[in-house]
Amino acid sequence: MKISVVTTGDDILKGKTLNTNFNYLAQRVFEKGVEIRFEISVPDREDRISEALDFLRGKTDGAVIIGGLGPTHDDRTREGLAKFIKENPFFDKGLWEKLKKIEPELDIEKHGKYAWNFKRARLLDNPTGIARGYLYEKNNFFIFLLPGPPREFIPMVEKHVLPYLEKRTGKEYRTKVIKTFGLKEIEIMQKIKQREEFLKPFSILPAMQEVRVVLYGKEKELEEKITVLKELLNDFIYTEEDERIEEVVGKILKTRKLTLSTAESCTGGLLGDIITRVPGSSDYYKGGIIAYSEKIKTDILKVNQETIKKFSVYSGEVAKEMAEKVKKIFNTDIGISTTGIAGPSGGTPEKPVGLIYMGFSYKDKNFVLKEIFKGSREEIKLQAVCFILNELRKKFKEEKR
Repeated sequence: MKISVVTTGDDILKGKTLNTNFNYLAQRVFEKGVEIRFEISVPDREDRISEALDFLRGKTDGAVIIGGLGPTHDDRTREGLAKFIKENPFFDKGLWEKLKKIEPELDIEKHGKYAWNFKRARLLDNPTGIARGYLYEKNNFFIFLLPGPPREFIPMVEKHVLPYLEKRTGKEYRTKVIKTFGLKEIEIMQKIKQREEFLKPFSILPAMQEVRVVLYGKEKELEEKITVLKELLNDFIYTEEDERIEEVVGKILKTRKLTLSTAESCTGGLLGDIITRVPGSSDYYKGGIIAYSEKIKTDILKVNQETIKKFSVYSGEVAKEMAEKVKKIFNTDIGISTTGIAGPSGGTPEKPVGLIYMGFSYKDKNFVLKEIFKGSREEIKLQAVCFILNELRKKFKEEKR
């Protein structure tokens, strides 16, 4: 199946808003074996929306229109659809009454467009907002109209668009997303080179903290591909489910009834933040100390001043002490620490920007890992946090052997 995406908004065309919705949609439909043939951005004008649909009809099987479903004068997507299908929308009193029950303060003069409907289109429920979506179908060409705010757009894609596409493409054709950590795209290609033809078709989708390998095929064929890929990539695979690295580690900690604490310098609390993004993380994460200054390292964490004087705060020795001390302070099974140079300044030839020491204290074992990450300050911090969590996952996996 080949589809197209039309994004509305003067703010996007002027560079004021980044079109993250398209990035999300492209990944999700790609996982379903659907190809996006065109991506078009148009201003908030019904004639431009209608022109885009005229262009796309006959070239793709359908279109997803993003944005322009608010109640204001510059929300023109409903008008664009009306112009294209040559049908005037009507005010749906029943819909308006439903919306008023959800949001009693709605005013018909200001918000009446929320209740516009079409005789030849189907209303789509919005789980997280007021604006309803629409699905129009004619002559094997479909059009989805979805609201633009990501918190509304994403749930509606999951609830309406993906099941629709799956039904149209057929359930025999399946996809499997396998997430890896620690390998670049080219390194994955090298590892699977001998079985590349067998694995085709497949996709490799790199991101800063992971690389996803997407496999396609009928059920039995797909299962065989998954088995082969797992043999080839082995420890680099951190999950076969739709979950993040912090969720994977959280499950392990919960299952093993282990507790964790953190002492952060260069990551500035980001490690603790990401760990606590998982619901229920209070079961295993007990707390952390952001020891950004040397004084906090010595006065609160009780890192030995002589250690800092001899090796500097950017050292494995300090990272090791930080992990040991925070574990003791919070009385946890595991202590983790970070210290280093996130940049963009402060580096030296001996200790460049991106140098991060990561301390681990687990049971009676204490060790330090040293890595040099590349990128901006924010990228270096995020890479360090994800690296730490993946190292924890790997240590737990090794214990099983």
